[in-house]
Amino acid sequence: MNHSYNKYSHDSNTLFAQQNVRLAKLENYICKKRPRKLNSLNFSKLQIQSHVSQTGNRFRQSVWMNFVFLVLHLTHKYCKTIMNKKLITGLALLVNGFLSAQVNLSQSLTACYTLDGNGTEPINNLTATLSAVTPTVDRFNNPSSAIAFNGSALSYIELPDNPLLKPTNAFSFSGWIKTSDSVDQYILMTKNPAFSNFESYDLHLGNSAGALRIRAKKGDGSGNSSIITGTNTINTNTWYHFALTIDNNNLNLYTNGSLVASAPTTFAFSYQANKNIILGGSNEPNFDLPFTGSMDNLRFYNRILSASEINQLYLTDPTCIVSSVASFSDSKIELKIFPNPSAGKFTVNTDEEVEEMEVHDILGKSILKTNNNTEINLSDEPEGVYFIKLKINGQIITRKIIKD
Repeated sequence: MNHSYNKYSHDSNTLFAQQNVRLAKLENYICKKRPRKLNSLNFSKLQIQSHVSQTGNRFRQSVWMNFVFLVLHLTHKYCKTIMNKKLITGLALLVNGFLSAQVNLSQSLTACYTLDGNGTEPINNLTATLSAVTPTVDRFNNPSSAIAFNGSALSYIELPDNPLLKPTNAFSFSGWIKTSDSVDQYILMTKNPAFSNFESYDLHLGNSAGALRIRAKKGDGSGNSSIITGTNTINTNTWYHFALTIDNNNLNLYTNGSLVASAPTTFAFSYQANKNIILGGSNEPNFDLPFTGSMDNLRFYNRILSASEINQLYLTDPTCIVSSVASFSDSKIELKIFPNPSAGKFTVNTDEEVEEMEVHDILGKSILKTNNNTEINLSDEPEGVYFIKLKINGQIITRKIIKD
């Protein structure tokens, strides 16, 4: 597998080679007997490397490396001496805050589809045409907040034939997907000029080594193609966040914020003229793999998203807003949730009336609904990251909380 993301990747790999011994030693000692304390950090060597290799120059790479190893070193010190457990949460927040400061999830966003029962696209008015699909619940069980495909050749979404969706230099796609079938099926497909092997770029589910896996392809229709397959098994009736980045050098695939496959693509994009982009199938009479399941919150960029940006998309799932993309705190309503982090009890403070309040875990599972609009009690839940969804004055506001 090739993990060379850009011309700086050799330098970042060298930096990692110099630090490998230190990292290995730290990993041997960090919280051997208290692993749950590290849940919030959620760092792996691959995640760190994929972000550092895309930071643009050796100076910034070095800064990142020193920052990450400082965090690991302090974590090691904490675990070895069993200091106050809030230190580890503070470190996790520090890392998360530093990551968040590095990303701009609205930069070069060319299309954004919430799929709230319709094909509206507010960024560049690239409205989608819906065919035999129906509104359904999203992963938070909100009604009419995702789109369901029935698995027939007539069930698909057609996106406009527009250069913003057919890039020539760089492209990124992300979205939430849930399949209810274990057969091969297209999620996203754009056609090149060929009759067979006609995928210019695609994202699809395919059976490999006896399991359903996420796969991606780029092909020019002239014999050049790159196909990559994720290593993790995709389970039916489970929501996943998938992301795909493609340029004329590399093809990268992510699942739930983590890089799962990568390969070189040293050939140019090639598209068939007057062909639309298809979600949920190919809409081609000679070959089709219709999708069965649901899709939600799809985003297209005309640049390569970094690993940290993709991880932020997975964690925050921002909504679509004209000329701006909402972050976690785009609402003007004054709202405070404290203490955060907490051992289990959180106080909600706002001058507005809270109409509804619900708590979800990191995978979107609802774990608590309450009529108490001033306090949330997660004392019986495991440590980790949670999301509070509140309905205030008709607005849905989401906040992240951490139980330590």
